[in-house]
Amino acid sequence: MVATEETFVQLLGLRGYSPCASPAHETGYEKIALFVSDSQVTHAARQLPSGRWTSKCGQNVDIEHDLHDLEGPRYGKVKLLLARRLPCPVVSGQPCEPAK
Repeated sequence: MVATEETFVQLLGLRGYSPCASPAHETGYEKIALFVSDSQVTHAARQLPSGRWTSKCGQNVDIEHDLHDLEGPRYGKVKLLLARRLPCPVVSGQPCEPAK
């Protein structure tokens, strides 16, 4: 299987993700950024609740970074953002407001 953007969109779509336009943090959503080099997806980062991003860089090495910090010859550039709505937790017996 070739690691194209289209392949990742299809696979992540099975997990509820769809393309989105903005990397800005949105309460109630989880976002993934795909890095692309030479038309191949080379890396993915997940947005944290703080609005920063996390990546796995090697075995047992997770880093926190700004979105574009990893752009360069190794991973290419951020080419696509995907988002999915997070489940709405129940706090103190009261459901939360649904994400917009």
